[in-house]
Amino acid sequence: MLQIITLFTINSIFELECQQPLSPMAKMVYINTLTHHFENKEANHANLKGFDIEKISIKKYGSFEKYYKEMQVAGIVIIGLDTITFPAVWSAYVEKKALIRQSPEEMIATVGVLKPIETFEAELKQQGELFNLVAAKNGISVLAAKELMPIFIHEQTVMKKTYPSIGQVMWHFMNWSRKDYNQKKSPPVTKAKGNKIIGLE
Repeated sequence: MLQIITLFTINSIFELECQQPLSPMAKMVYINTLTHHFENKEANHANLKGFDIEKISIKKYGSFEKYYKEMQVAGIVIIGLDTITFPAVWSAYVEKKALIRQSPEEMIATVGVLKPIETFEAELKQQGELFNLVAAKNGISVLAAKELMPIFIHEQTVMKKTYPSIGQVMWHFMNWSRKDYNQKKSPPVTKAKGNKIIGLE
């Protein structure tokens, strides 16, 4: 994978995906994590997806925690109770034609079993840091952020959405909540006589 995760890819993540600038040390930790994860992986579509790392697997995690929190505020990782999720923000900045094609069976073997959202429901409700982050990013109370979770779970259940891990569910919830609140803040747009657009005057 490292042959397609290039300097252009890394620079694009920091310049275009981060919602606020990262410190040089936070950038280094992010790059080191990606390098460690991707160095022995084949360049295929399944391996291009996001991944989770367990906090316990990070030596001296306490010394680096502030940098992971910095990345979370910037919007490129999600910190759970036991794991840190790295969403595939890099996927938009790699050469897709260079990826090796896989059969559906091979992709399942690489990604792992996908589970319905109900599987993660109890664990989701324990993610206090997630609700704090969603509240801060949307300018709402933590209680309002928590009240969004049942709506999100119901919507994904109806759509039969499946996920490989709790971290990927958290990432989806965070982005879904931002979209939901942006839509609510937008004034309704309706047509009126004289071809005027109500709400855009």
